[in-house]
Amino acid sequence: MKNEYLLSLNILSYLYGYKKVQILRYICQNIDDELLFRGTYKDIMEATNSSKPTVVELFKDMKNIHLIKKEKNGLYRLNPKIKEIL
Repeated sequence: MKNEYLLSLNILSYLYGYKKVQILRYICQNIDDELLFRGTYKDIMEATNSSKPTVVELFKDMKNIHLIKKEKNGLYRLNPKIKEIL
């Protein structure tokens, strides 16, 4: 299942852009059992060597499709439906 998920991310990278998928992969690899991601935009930028506009745009997109919800600064909860593909 995990390999299928990674393959899906690789396909998405061609369609959506490598950097955004790299960021999404980083977030998914760093969530806890409660689907919480702890990290700031700066943390993500440094870990993925991405620009701030790219990170901000991806988070905006994820919020718009209800994939992620901001709990507070540096704490985000992924939609429980993400478990279906993880």
